Amino acid sequence: MSFDAQVVVSDPLFSCSGEMSDRIRTRNWSATPLGAIATWPQNLRIALSILLSSQFPMQILWGPEYIHFYNDAYIPIAGNKHPQALGQRGRECWSEVWDFAGPLLDNVRTTGEATWSEDQLLWLNRQGYLEECYFTFSYAPIYGEAGQVDGIFIAVQETTSRLMSERRLKTLQAEAQESRNRLERVLASLNDAFMMLDRQWCYTYVNPPATQLFGKTEAELLGQPIWQVTPSFNEIACASQLRQAMTEQKVRYFERYCPLQNRWFELRVYPFPDGLSLLCVDISDRKQVETELAELLSREQAARVTSEAAREAAEAANRIKDEFLAVLSHELRTPLNPIIGWAQILQTRPLDPETTKRALETIERNAKLQTKLIEDLLDVSRILRGKLNLEAHSVDLATIIGVAIDTVRLACEAKSINLQTHFQPHVGCVMGDANRLQQVMWNLLANAVKFTPPGGQVNIRLEQVERDAQVTVSDTGQGISPEFLPHVFEYFRQEDGTLTRASGGLGLGLAIVHHLVELHGGTITVESSGLGLGATFTVRLPLSEKRSRPRSRAKTLLPHIHLRGMKILVVDDEADMRQFLRFLLEEYGASVGVADSAEGALQALKFDNFDVLVSDISMPQVDGYRLIRQIREQGNRIPAIALTAYAGEANRQQAISAGFQIHLAKPANPEELVEAIAQLKA
Repeated sequence: MSFDAQVVVSDPLFSCSGEMSDRIRTRNWSATPLGAIATWPQNLRIALSILLSSQFPMQILWGPEYIHFYNDAYIPIAGNKHPQALGQRGRECWSEVWDFAGPLLDNVRTTGEATWSEDQLLWLNRQGYLEECYFTFSYAPIYGEAGQVDGIFIAVQETTSRLMSERRLKTLQAEAQESRNRLERVLASLNDAFMMLDRQWCYTYVNPPATQLFGKTEAELLGQPIWQVTPSFNEIACASQLRQAMTEQKVRYFERYCPLQNRWFELRVYPFPDGLSLLCVDISDRKQVETELAELLSREQAARVTSEAAREAAEAANRIKDEFLAVLSHELRTPLNPIIGWAQILQTRPLDPETTKRALETIERNAKLQTKLIEDLLDVSRILRGKLNLEAHSVDLATIIGVAIDTVRLACEAKSINLQTHFQPHVGCVMGDANRLQQVMWNLLANAVKFTPPGGQVNIRLEQVERDAQVTVSDTGQGISPEFLPHVFEYFRQEDGTLTRASGGLGLGLAIVHHLVELHGGTITVESSGLGLGATFTVRLPLSEKRSRPRSRAKTLLPHIHLRGMKILVVDDEADMRQFLRFLLEEYGASVGVADSAEGALQALKFDNFDVLVSDISMPQVDGYRLIRQIREQGNRIPAIALTAYAGEANRQQAISAGFQIHLAKPANPEELVEAIAQLKA
């Protein structure tokens, strides 16, 4: 036992139990500027007894060199600086934030005035890399007998987790609201009246055709009971149908004549757990045709067969439309339940960190699901309007397929699906849009995994057939019935369109794939021996006449490039992307800071000098274009790279015009990114 330990072993000021009490007692302080414990002044001994007995994170910085003491509750904040931080000079311990903390401490020591700060951003290196952290703290002077300030007492609380959660929640709420806005724009574009009711029969949404149909404003309808503001629905037969649909949760279709409008309508009722939706389709013209057909049929028997065929075709088309609208309403609204539910809980009650993490993951997962559904709808809209354009370049299909495989690998592992690849070497390249071809391959692979039971197998083959590149995706999944096989690539068609179907989705993916393949001058076919016997999709794309050498799909990191000594700020709202970029750039020797928003990036640039900025473009609230403009307006000339999924030439020009030096498209090629950073460094 050291001399210091013998002196304090019975000292009540150091009788507290805990790791830091033990470390202070057993350390030999004689060789430090403080000297042996027995010589320490009474005010330091009292301050330490308060520090060590507190369950709240606290520090003491003692003397002009700010010798560092802290308690057990502070250890998580210290991170990998513990235990070396004990007895260390403040400037040495917290060098990365000393430009901020040093002047505050000097002011407290010279003036004797306490100070505090709430939710202060600090970039700390306590895990081996710079990270964005937030703290609420107070600095209070510790006076000596002569009235001088001998040390500073610091109470500190880390608020990083709370602020990050609040920021993420705000972002997700904005994304959910944007999804709702998009949905309302889709519904507003319908020619037919569409409305939603809650379980109290009050209107929660009406589109413009509905307000025109009822002759009332949106304000007059929303929040009001259907029976009060639109008495026509109170008619016995109509009310009975609506109540039955709500009670039994079954889709209902029925026709009714409205004398006020002198029109016939077909009401299509789609129930949900929290209410129902109604689509009012004007069928007056059809009724007129039916009347005329009835008169013809009474006079011309020969026309009968040709005319019951026309009716059946019309009814089939209407049924498909009904099924799609039912699925659309269900698929777009379903993700809103967990999003809104968890958001309300997070706003109204405190949750433990694990539950908060699970809630945010659920919100994020469902927001992404809804975004994917809406993107499919927008793609269909572009296709139907002839507005879907391609950015054609020479594309290596092996690379495209490899990226698609990476995105479904976790799903394969979760279902224990064996994913086999067979790539013929030197197939060559095709001319096409890399992003759209990746969309094709991902859809085919995702469908194969989705409809293959656990323990099944998915095969993907790439080969050259005549002058085409041929990609074959086959699975041992549920297969396709012979009756549905001719309709696989049709819009708004699903083999199982019922409300009890096992799989989600809008049934648009394969229709989009079919159109994209044809835009590339290719063909796609499907084969299946029947239900339960799997399916095989075959895509053929013309090879580029100018043969180019296929790129390797797995290159090693370039040994001749290094980023040592560089400080790089990465800005991306996707956590997985931030983690990947940090790992990649640190492998090349860079020091990397990360921010998940434009706001965080601007704060980081205020408190630290970075050599290069790597930023996403599509971020909530403030996008990458606005971020770089704000940085340039502040006079900061930091070299910047736009790393974004917006990959077209127009997007590149917009990024350069905004203030970026380089525009790179996602998925990020590690070598290309590192070379670009090295180029900016040079």
